[in-house]
Parts: sequence; C-alpha cells; structure tokens
Amino acid sequence: MEMYPRGSEWRRWDLHMHTPGTQKNDCFEGKSQNEKWDKFYTTIDEYIGFTPDADKDIVAIGITDYLSIDNYLKVRNDNRLNRNIKLVLPNVELRMIPLAKNAPINIHCIFNPDIVDELEDRFFGNLEFNYAERKYSATHSELIRLGRVISDNNNISDSDAYRFGLSQFIVDIPTLKNLFNKDKHLRENTIIVVSNSTNDGVSGVTKHADFFTHNGILQTEATRREIYHISDLIFSANESDRKYFLGLATDDVETVIKKCGSLKGCIHGCDAHKNADIFEPREKRYCWIKADPTFNGLKQIIYEPETRVCISAVKPEEKPAYQVIKSIRIGDKKVQDEEILFNDKLTCIIGGKSTGKSLLLHNLAFAIDPAQVSEKANITMQKNDGRQLEDVVVTWNDGTNTRDEGANERKIVYIPQTYLNRLSDENEELTEIDAIIKDVVLIAPEAKHADIKMQESLKNQKSKVEKLIYEVVNAYETIKKKKEAEAEIGSKSGIEKELKKLNTQKKKQSKDGTISDEEIVNYNSAVSEFKKRETLISVLTSDIEYIKSLDNVVVRASISHRLEDENLRLFDNLVKDVLIDAKNSWIEKQAKFIDKTEKRISTLKQEKELFNKTIALLKPRIDENESIKKISEAIQAENEKLAKVNAYEKEIEKLQNNCSFSIENLLSEFFTYHSIHEQYEDTINKKLSLNKDGLTFSVETPFRMDSFIQTIENIIDNRSLKSNRELIDVNNVTAEWITKENMKIFVEACLDSRLKFTKKKSKESALRDILADWNNTTYRVSMDGDSIDDMSPGKKALVLLKLLINLAESRCPILIDQPEDDLDNRSVFEELIPFIKTKKLQRQIIIVTHNANVVLGGDAEEIIVANQNGINTPNKSSKFEYRSGAIEEDRAIDDSCTLNARGIQQHICDILEGGEKAFDLRKHKYQI
Repeated sequence: MEMYPRGSEWRRWDLHMHTPGTQKNDCFEGKSQNEKWDKFYTTIDEYIGFTPDADKDIVAIGITDYLSIDNYLKVRNDNRLNRNIKLVLPNVELRMIPLAKNAPINIHCIFNPDIVDELEDRFFGNLEFNYAERKYSATHSELIRLGRVISDNNNISDSDAYRFGLSQFIVDIPTLKNLFNKDKHLRENTIIVVSNSTNDGVSGVTKHADFFTHNGILQTEATRREIYHISDLIFSANESDRKYFLGLATDDVETVIKKCGSLKGCIHGCDAHKNADIFEPREKRYCWIKADPTFNGLKQIIYEPETRVCISAVKPEEKPAYQVIKSIRIGDKKVQDEEILFNDKLTCIIGGKSTGKSLLLHNLAFAIDPAQVSEKANITMQKNDGRQLEDVVVTWNDGTNTRDEGANERKIVYIPQTYLNRLSDENEELTEIDAIIKDVVLIAPEAKHADIKMQESLKNQKSKVEKLIYEVVNAYETIKKKKEAEAEIGSKSGIEKELKKLNTQKKKQSKDGTISDEEIVNYNSAVSEFKKRETLISVLTSDIEYIKSLDNVVVRASISHRLEDENLRLFDNLVKDVLIDAKNSWIEKQAKFIDKTEKRISTLKQEKELFNKTIALLKPRIDENESIKKISEAIQAENEKLAKVNAYEKEIEKLQNNCSFSIENLLSEFFTYHSIHEQYEDTINKKLSLNKDGLTFSVETPFRMDSFIQTIENIIDNRSLKSNRELIDVNNVTAEWITKENMKIFVEACLDSRLKFTKKKSKESALRDILADWNNTTYRVSMDGDSIDDMSPGKKALVLLKLLINLAESRCPILIDQPEDDLDNRSVFEELIPFIKTKKLQRQIIIVTHNANVVLGGDAEEIIVANQNGINTPNKSSKFEYRSGAIEEDRAIDDSCTLNARGIQQHICDILEGGEKAFDLRKHKYQI
C-alpha cells in the first residue's frame, strides 16, 4: 500500500481520458484493438518516462467512457500503466437534459475504485430511461434491449444495439438525484462533475461564467441551478469560470453558494480520443491537485476548491529548494531511527501531552539555529536540559544538511511556547517589541533608505554640534582670560580716578614752577596726543594684518531644511557661485579698505611727529621740575594702562559678540536634530504605504523629556540647581519650555559658571551631554484601529506573530510551537488561520498544535502524529515515534502499534479536541 509521508503535494492529475474501445470517436492508433492498446500504453510510458520531470509526472488518471466502466476494468486488470501512475479512477460520462448547443449536457460521475465491483447493481442498474412507457436501466443488457427497440430492428448485432441504446440513453435531473438520495453510501463515493464543453456542456447555452450574470431570469434557470446543486466540481480550464465558481467574480461567495449549492473547483483533462492528445490538453492547461493520489485526496478539492486545484502549464507554488526543510533524522536511541519528512507548505505536529511534539520542533530548530533557540529560551525561561537529543541532522530540499560547512547560514523563524506572551510582558521604555516593529518597517526598501539617510544626517549633525560646542567653550575661555588680564591692569574707573588726581596735583605744582601753565598744558597735551596716535597706529596696523588674513567674509550658512537630492545639487552649485562672487567683491573692497587705513596711518604718523617736536621742545624745561616730572611719568603710566584697558574692552566686546553668534548657531544646530527626525517621520507616515497582513505601521519622534531632565540633574550640582530656579526649574520643564531663547539662557549660565557642574564634568563634556539628540524614533503598529499598546494579550500576541513572520523577508521556514496558547479562540479562528493559509503559499510553516481548527481550518498539507510509548499507547521500538501523512489519509497500516492502527484522519479526531466537529465544518463551509 503506497504511503505519502510528506502529505498533500501538487501533482498532475488527468481525470478525463478515453482509451481504445471508447464508445464514441475511437481514433487511437492501431489496426486492431490489441495493437491500439499496446500503442496506448507505450504512448503513456513515452510521455511520463521512468524518471519524469514534474510537469509530466501524471499520478492519477480518470478512465472515461459513456455509461461504462469496461475500459476502466481492462486498464486495471491489464496492470500495464506506467508505475508512476498511482491512482486510476472510473469516470462514467452521462448525457443529461436539457439540451446544450449541439447535444445534451455532459455530466461525469467519478467513482471511488473501492466500490467498482458494486456499480453494476447500485449505479447502472438503478439509472432509468423511459421510452414508450417502458423503463430501461443502464446495464449492458438493458442498453442492448433499448437499442433494438428504438432502432426497430431485432436483427442488429448486440454490439450495434448496445452502441445505439447507449447513444439514446439520456438521464434527467430527478433520476440522478433520486438514485443518490436513496443510496447515501454511493453518493459519498461519487464525485459529480458537470462539463463546460461548448457543444455538450452548460456553456453551450451561454458562457459558463456569464450564466448567472444575466440581467434577467432565464426560463431555464431553475433547471440549471439544479444541475449545479447536484454537482461537486466543474470540468473547465477557463479562468473566468474558476473565479466565478469561487465567488471571486460578479457574484460573491454567498450568492454563488445560493445559486450553485456550494463553491466549486474547476478540474480539467485532456479528453483524449487519440494518442497525440494523451495528457496534452490545449495550451498545456494541465490539472494540478494538491492531495494524496487517492479518491479521498480528490475529495479534498470539494472542501478546499480554491487552494487544492490549479490549472497551469507549470507546477504551482514552487519554493526555492534552499528555503525548504526536507527532513530530520535523529540518531538518539529515544527516537525512531527513521527519517521524518516535512511538506513545503503547512505541516502540523499533533499528539497527546508529553508525546514529543515540542521535542521534535525544538530539536529541528536547534539543529539549524542554536543561537536563536537559546536566546528565545532565555526569554521564555525554558531550560534546554533534557530536551536536546543526540545526533540530529536536518536536510534541506537542495541536499544541504546541518553537518555541511556553511550550513549555519540557513535561517528560520522559531517561536517557542509562551514566547509571544513573554514578549508582551516586557515593561521597559524600548522593548524587544519595539525593535521587532522597527525591523519589519525597515524591510521596505524606501523606509530602509530613509532610515539610512536619517542616520547619516544625525551623525553629521552630531559632528557639527560638537564642533560648535568646542568653539563656544574655547571662546568663553578666551574671554575669561582677557578679562583676567584686564583685571590685573586695573579697573577703568580706578585708572580714570587716578589720572584725575595726578592731573590735579600736576596742575597745582606747575603754578609754582618755572614753566608756564600754558606750556605744561601744551606738553601734557602733546604727550597725550602722541600716545594716542602711537596706540591708534598700532591698532590700525593690527587691523590691516587682520583684514589681510581674511580670504572671504561670506561663509555658507547651515540650513535645517532637507532638500530633495536634485534640488540639493542645484542649491550647492548656486551657493558656490554666490561664494565666488562674494570673494571677488571682497578682494576689491579689501584693497580699498587697506589703502584707506594706510592713509590714515600716514596722517597719524605726521601728526605724531608734530606732537613729538612739541615734546622735544618743552621736555628739558619740564624735566627741570622733578616733582612735575614724576607726576607726569605717573600720568603717562596711567594713560598707558587706560589705553590697554580700552584695547581689552574692545577685544572682549568683539569676542563676546562672536561668541553670542556662535551660541545662536549652536542652538540652531541642536534643534536641527528634531527637524531630521521629523522629516523621517513625515517620509514614513505620509509618503510610504507600510500596511501588511492587516497591520498598519507608523513612526513617532517624541522628545525624551525624562531622560533630558535626568541628565541635567546628573551633570549640574543639586545646590546650584536649587539656587538658580530662575534659569531652569527641573520640576517644571516641559516640551513647551524647550525653546531657543530658554536654552540660550541655560547654556550661557553653564558657560559663565552660574550653574556649577559636578566634579567629573568639564564644560565641554557637560554641554555635549546636554545638547545631544533627545528625539526618539519610535515605531508603532496597529491592527483594526487598535495600537499594540492598547490591545488585549491575545490580539497583541497575534500581532507579534505576524511581525516575527514578516521580519524574515528571506521567506525562510517558520517553526511555531502551540501559538494558540498565546491567543484567544476568536483570534485563532478569525485571524491566525487565514494568516497561516496565506503565508504557507510563500513560506514553509511547521506548527505544533493541539487545536483542530488550526489543522483543518488551515488545511494542513501534512500531519505528523507524535506518540510516546506507554501501556495503552505502545510504539514499535522507541520511546518517541512519529507517523506523517495528509489530512485525507484515512488508512490503518497494521495493529502493531498505536500510530499505525489508525489513519491520519482518525488520529486527528482522537487527539484534537473538537476534531470531528472541525472536519464537519471543513466539509460544509463552502456549501448550503
């Protein structure tokens, strides 16, 4: 008995295929029936081959004939079909009224091979056709009798009479309905498929998909609805038909179910009547079915008509081999020494408590990515002791296994038990959840690019701010030193008072001297004016040197607005042109300035020489008066001090103006941090669409006020803060307080030491800490309008599951251990199952679960049943054993052990709570 441990996989089926000896249009090659059959089998072998590719690997066929299974029985008894064909089904083609375009409607009954030997009595013997007030069944003998009656010729041969009777035997809807209503077991083992041929299908009257889209109600609508109601599937390869009967076209699901009785899948076959057509329908519209090649496997497309059947030239839903886990083999004596295979879509591991479900998943994950498993074990607080099995080897579909070099480069997403709720329990400012949301957002290339630009801008901004802090602190230190040097000379008011006193003394003494007052005045005036000219000449000479040192007086301004790349390039070129023009203008005006200043110096030198002549003339007479001389020297010294003080004052004023400008610039750059974050926020929230799997993402840029205040309290001495509340009151600092004006007062107080730092902080390091980037970039996710912060634990866990799965953009396998433990029942049914059904088409998913709805609602392709050896649950040889197969696998293998005594379906019903109910729901969810 063929078993399929990897469960439901896409395989090519051809359910509509005639053979030599078919009752109509036998165009197969060969001069005799034996030769035709030989060539028939040869053609199949040549098509499939013995090491076939996927596109030609036919695993199931439907041997079709009109009101007969004779050719099916011959194929079965010949046993000459290619070994790759695992299933042969009898397909009985019937003619049904009403009439299509050129003939009655074609309808097919595909039977379970297990009841083939009963069909003569239970099906053909109970099909009725009324003619001339007599009833005829569809048995061979009755068809011969009907043929003779209608032909009105009792002498024709049995074979001719049979063919004539067969051509006239047309069933009606009530007959077919009554037959199956009376024999429920027969109905359960029959799949009814209505044809969509232009000549002999429903589309012979109107286009198949347009049948129920007519504006008016046709007279035949009730009849046609009856046909669809008794049918399970549609024979059609048209995409418009597929969409209509799945409720994806003009009529929605509810309307299609109302009109047709259920949603219906579309199947297709080659309808071969000659060798050239065998397995080759037009336009390579091959029929792919995702199921075991069994009759029960075929029935799955009735329950899952959208996802279990596909008409395509190539195999559907192929995943890269390097992203699919093929199998695991465990050498540990506690576990069976057999390879456990995995489906490339959804594999569910089920079993009772402590049967080894999580053990298998844990070791599968650990063999691939031990670092991830250990990291998540720390979060869930689960110890790996005792869970680690020996000699575990995982093989991927491309042949690579975990022992190969570089195997650790393969990635998975592993979500252990309770992990989602443990993440939800974190209570920090920035949690693992925030990091996960950010990583998901940055999967989008535009968002990643915007983030990189933001990080580069912030890095450059930090350099600007720190450079300006250095310049401002150095400027303040220079001013401080100048003020100290000025203070060492003396205060300006003190010098001026001393000069006034000395001049009074000198005036008094000059009255008694040999020199006239006028001469003394002239002398003092000459000395004073001489010094003034000398000092001014020195200042002007210094100014010339300074002016000469300036290459340009125009510098590029810092802008906070982030220009678009092309505009930024244009703006840079514009600025360069302006700077060049400014420099050329400066060179011209600089020369004029220097020339004018040099002329002033020349004039001052001439004036200085005149005063020097007056001094030289009067100095000998002044020197004669010793007292006056000493006073004069004192006056001269004080004048020199006054000149130095005046020079310092002018320099300090200039430095202070420059420093004030630098502080303004520094604070502008400090507030640019916020502008950079704000621009990123605007890009993410307004320009990018980041909705995914029902999740909506956004970005916020809050100011970290608590951290800002805490930093100030750590840097500035507490007593200094208390005594300077007018500068900053940390108890009342709000976002509104953070203005350029307030921050300038605060920074200046730090620079001039009105606010004292703690011993470990210098002004530069303190300002670097204070004028840092206090804007957080926080990422938010919401679902159904609820922010993750406001969600119930179950809903939050579901969102986290979606985030974690979306995080691995590489589409690597997803391993989840009992996600339903973290979710509420509604989330499992309404959100988790649809999410899994969508994701399994893109990613391999392996789930441990005890929830029947996850298995059946998710339409798991493979079920792995786990069992631990026990008195009432014996295994073959090991403590932990596993059996795998598809949902449709319902065959017991033997009674030697627990796993083999029942089929997969029975294990699901026995193990999973609500299993039988979930099976019933799955069967009827698309039906009235």
